Amino acid sequence: MSTMWTEEQRKVIEARNCNLLVSAAAGSGKTAVLVERILSIITDKSHPLDIDRLLIVTFTNAAAAEMRERIGQRIEECMELAPENEHLQRQSTLVHTAPITTIDSFCMRVLREHFDETELDPSFRVGDEGEQRLMKSDVAEALLEDYYQEGSQEFIDFVESYSTGKSDSGLIELIEKLYEFSMSGPEPEEWLWRALGQYEPESMEEWSDTESARFLLQYITLLNEDWIRRLDRALELCREADGPFMYEEALLSDLDKLDVLRRASGYTELGKALKAISFDRLSSKKSDEVSPEKRAQVKAARDSVKDDIKGLIRQFYSRTEHDILSDICAARRPLGMLIKLSVEFLARYQAKKREKNVIDFHDVEHIALKLLAVKDESGNWVPTKAAREYREQFAQIMIDEYQDSNLVQEIILTSISGVAEGKPNIFMVGDVKQSIYKFRLARPELFMEKHDSYSLEGGDYQRIDLHKNFRSRSEVLSSVNEVFCRIMTRQLGNICYDDSEALYVGASFSPKPQGQRQEDTITELCLIERRAEEGRLQEFTAGELEAKVIAGRIRELTGEEGLLVWDKETANYRRACYRDIVILLRSGGNYADALLTVLTEEGIPAYAQSQSGYFTAVEVQTVLNYLRVIDNPRQDIPLAGVLRSPLGGFSGAELGELRALYPEGCLMDAVVLCVDAGADGAFSAIEKLCRFYQELARMRDIASYTPVHELIRLIIRDTGYGDYSMAMPSGQKRRQNLEMLIEKAYAFEATSYRGLFQFLRYIEKLNKYEVDYGEAPEAGENENAIRIMSIHKSKGLEFPIVILAGLGRRFNQQDTTEKLVLHPDMGIGADYVDYTNRTRSATLIKRILQRSLRLENLAEELRVLYVAMTRAKEKLILTGAVTDVGRRLAGWEAEAACQEEPLLYGVLSSATCYLDWIVPACRSEGNRAIEIAVTTVPEVIEAETLRQQEQQERYQRLFMWDENRVYDLGVRGEIEENFSYSYPYPWDITLHGKVSVSEIKKRSQQLEMEETQETVMLLPEEPPLLPDFISGYEEKGGVARGTLYHNVLERLCLSATDTKEEIEAQLDQMEREKQLTGTERRQINVWKLWKLFSSPIGKRIRLAEKEGRLFREQPFVIGRQAKEFYNETESTELVLLQGIIDVFFEEDNELVLLDYKTDYVGANGIEFLKKRYHTQFECYKQALEQITGKTVKEMILYSFAMDKAVNF
Repeated sequence: MSTMWTEEQRKVIEARNCNLLVSAAAGSGKTAVLVERILSIITDKSHPLDIDRLLIVTFTNAAAAEMRERIGQRIEECMELAPENEHLQRQSTLVHTAPITTIDSFCMRVLREHFDETELDPSFRVGDEGEQRLMKSDVAEALLEDYYQEGSQEFIDFVESYSTGKSDSGLIELIEKLYEFSMSGPEPEEWLWRALGQYEPESMEEWSDTESARFLLQYITLLNEDWIRRLDRALELCREADGPFMYEEALLSDLDKLDVLRRASGYTELGKALKAISFDRLSSKKSDEVSPEKRAQVKAARDSVKDDIKGLIRQFYSRTEHDILSDICAARRPLGMLIKLSVEFLARYQAKKREKNVIDFHDVEHIALKLLAVKDESGNWVPTKAAREYREQFAQIMIDEYQDSNLVQEIILTSISGVAEGKPNIFMVGDVKQSIYKFRLARPELFMEKHDSYSLEGGDYQRIDLHKNFRSRSEVLSSVNEVFCRIMTRQLGNICYDDSEALYVGASFSPKPQGQRQEDTITELCLIERRAEEGRLQEFTAGELEAKVIAGRIRELTGEEGLLVWDKETANYRRACYRDIVILLRSGGNYADALLTVLTEEGIPAYAQSQSGYFTAVEVQTVLNYLRVIDNPRQDIPLAGVLRSPLGGFSGAELGELRALYPEGCLMDAVVLCVDAGADGAFSAIEKLCRFYQELARMRDIASYTPVHELIRLIIRDTGYGDYSMAMPSGQKRRQNLEMLIEKAYAFEATSYRGLFQFLRYIEKLNKYEVDYGEAPEAGENENAIRIMSIHKSKGLEFPIVILAGLGRRFNQQDTTEKLVLHPDMGIGADYVDYTNRTRSATLIKRILQRSLRLENLAEELRVLYVAMTRAKEKLILTGAVTDVGRRLAGWEAEAACQEEPLLYGVLSSATCYLDWIVPACRSEGNRAIEIAVTTVPEVIEAETLRQQEQQERYQRLFMWDENRVYDLGVRGEIEENFSYSYPYPWDITLHGKVSVSEIKKRSQQLEMEETQETVMLLPEEPPLLPDFISGYEEKGGVARGTLYHNVLERLCLSATDTKEEIEAQLDQMEREKQLTGTERRQINVWKLWKLFSSPIGKRIRLAEKEGRLFREQPFVIGRQAKEFYNETESTELVLLQGIIDVFFEEDNELVLLDYKTDYVGANGIEFLKKRYHTQFECYKQALEQITGKTVKEMILYSFAMDKAVNF
């Protein structure tokens, strides 16, 4: 079925040979248009392109995968019409590897393809976020320690100015904050020093030329225009028949004074003009003909202007210019030290990452930027040779969600385009009204620069607007347009929401059946009164009140007479069900919890897509506390938590008894003393305590040699806590949370850190910096349940019914109140600190940046609101809890009284919650798109009382039954059958879908030890004369030593191993290239390596390398039946086996398998090694024969401990 494209969509699909910006409104089908454009390019009759000649950049991996799938589907559809078309067949193959990617993935590709032009080792990896946090913390702590050792006065002054409390955590956070923010720009170090430059003004005239000063002047100019509009409106009221005519003279005088302010320029001149404004006294003349309401409106408008001017003077002009300059210059010294520390931190952190061969996502973009663009003498970015190579490769560059790009991404993608050669070929699609990723440092102004400069008439730089919405009903679009035409302005929202930006109906819905009113789909605004009336105590929180009102409305929407919604699958109307409804929140937290709790209590199934709460989940906290106790049992709070949990099983009274018996020392001392006393002591729960202590001792012993993920699995299994969690309410979710913790341990073990202590640090950093994962959901998206999610999570999605809740909650302006206020263009806002007198005051620069950030945050909230309201297809419901709703409504109506559109700038910029925008927009004359209703606390309580009565009646009917009576034999039999059922394949439950060869080997060794009851004794090493932390020497042992030798053998050139000197030279080269540390280099025994290469097997592998028959470090993944690995089962379930083969080589068309081992062996060494590694070699043999189709004729283990080859 062919799609009917609109004229604008068709233009987008067919436009060629230009830079094209597509401003695509919500629901305008931009993804479908982008897919069709790509298809038209690769199927062009005159100049068809291969799809891998297009670089398609999306915002997320999920979006890239969806784009690839949709393009593939369209290619398949075209192939059905032309099955013999070889070009289409080629595209169907290329689409799977075509560069449809995120910007991060593209930058990673640039790094991989040009690593030789960087300092990166080709085996580099992107560090885990928790690992990066640990590295940053370690580097920052070492940096501060060095400066403390130096003890310069400048550093001491900085510490006194910026430190808080007894630790340096606040200083570290400031350094890391500056690092993170500066890395969002193309030149982080230059930005830091440039930010310091504005703290060196010699006069106010010099300072007035800074970005912050220019912003202040622009801001005051906007406010002045707003004041003039207010007074002009008041003047019109005075001239009406029943207006307060006696105030006209004073208002005219006021306007004259504001006109003088309009002509002022410069910080100093504006300040003088503001301070010179004095308002005349209003006439006291009275008249019965004057409307009291209009008199009050005029006075209120005039008073608001006076208050604004007083506030401006107090905020920006309360001090003399001398004092302002003095504060700015005094703030420079500690700020300069902070920037110096941040620059040095940047260098040290980069060195630390190089040492560990790790990069972060900032590095990915910045290294790609250095590879693709450099600045010329004029300061302009010009493409490099590598960029020109990509320019030849890509005929077009297509950027989705362009409004969320930042400056680094902009420079990268422009450098590989044809723009520099006068051949523009960038396609950009997005909607600045949906730019809601300021916290990720997106720059919507990049979009607006092109929006304002690109032509609507054609040319090399074109803009096409898509305004038709193919998602929502007209009632939803009308409410969106009514609100945003009054609140989204160029001054606050970056764009003026006029007719050219409004949404127009593009979707067609079949007429509803008789009995369903069209009014049922009108947008609703429900205000919930929070004030307790008639002395009654407030019985519910704001979240609970709102949740109960929402629950009632959901029951109405899904009831027998509920809303009819269109079902695409059946092409017909049906009653709304729970899965059709989503509740959107600005952020989750306690509000989402309250909603989920109330809906569940009222019998409405719901689940929340939470991004927080994981680390506070009881089961996760319990296991983490147990790990903390295993690591260090002398921690009272974790130990008390574990003892009180099901892992310990102690009551509060028992813990109190224990502490009363042994009050001295820490809690662990009391446990040890009590266990030592045994039955002779006075503790009543001694047996339970002894069991706990023995289990803890066992776990502490196991922890010394067990990977963290296995340790967690052992705790969950051996203590029975996993089964206990499953038996608790929401057991499945709790079990999934514990499995997620094991996954996090796996992720940690892939980092450069090791051990339980470091894992706990890793988790603490994730928790501290709110890198949360959200609790595992109890329900899936396909279940019939209400979804609760954040607005950000909903972007790009659509829902039949949207309930936008929490509109009365205050905006988050926390970043404007922090010690340092950061702005990409205006730099850093810092305080002046007089630590001698212990006083702190914001500099003028900081106050300006605070105001600028506050306005930018409000602009972001406007766009967030737009995204939320445009998710609805059939019905939109807005809710918010308000204190003293009558008073607030009166204020909102006064703000709405001015019939001009949009609302006054002062009204928009002073908003503290979404209702401050929505209600004035709704209360304007002629607005019929949104119905407003008010619900009071007594109404909520009455509805709740009725619900509880009905619920009690249902409970009574349910529980008033005869336990001895069989009501239904069939149901009874079914229940008995279900409860007595035993799963016939219990072993399969324990199987993992993928296992490593190391895990198979370890299991085999454990089983053999159990069968022979063999005990492995580890010989103690001779203690060193000095501890490692003093000597600086760290001996590699066990697995670490083996890994070190494997890494060296992987890199050695075997043709240069004839002598020990040649091997020494190669090892020295590895150390110089940072492939080995000095400590690691010293631990390599060159004589043992030479013995290997001088042996018969060594000569064979050297010959194989020379003839190109040698393969090293060969990874593999093969599928085998479980019974081949596990003797205990006959299961034929497929298990993926993965591993890495050290060495194999081809000889006489057969294969020889070789593995190196560094294990210590005793007298019976050969038999010990054969017994220990036969399972591993069998796995390798099976894998090689399956992959290559050749026979493995020999399996050889080379033991460095014995300097001997062992044949299997």
